[in-house]
Amino acid sequence: MPCRFGDLPDRNYACVYAVDLGNGIVKVGRTKSPKVRMEYLSRFARKEFGCDIARAHISPEIHGRAAYLSAEFSLLKRLRDIGTPHPKYREFFTGVTFEQAVALAA
Repeated sequence: MPCRFGDLPDRNYACVYAVDLGNGIVKVGRTKSPKVRMEYLSRFARKEFGCDIARAHISPEIHGRAAYLSAEFSLLKRLRDIGTPHPKYREFFTGVTFEQAVALAA
């Protein structure tokens, strides 16, 4: 069952996120607009991978540009150490569970 995003903030909210596509692929990244980003990723996943978002994790708000960028960089680096990035999309991973991505995003 796809996730829906009505409870996410409409305002600017800097965070990192992890998304489970339900097909063995986990997507991570950063955004300042989680609701808009999740809606976009839902459409993208259906088009590109033929699936929808099964689960999503949004971090607490991250204050400061440097902290926001660093959080994403660190998350991507740690996931590359344990999983395999998609050949076309560097923020999409296989070989990593959603739970691992959420733990690393904390």
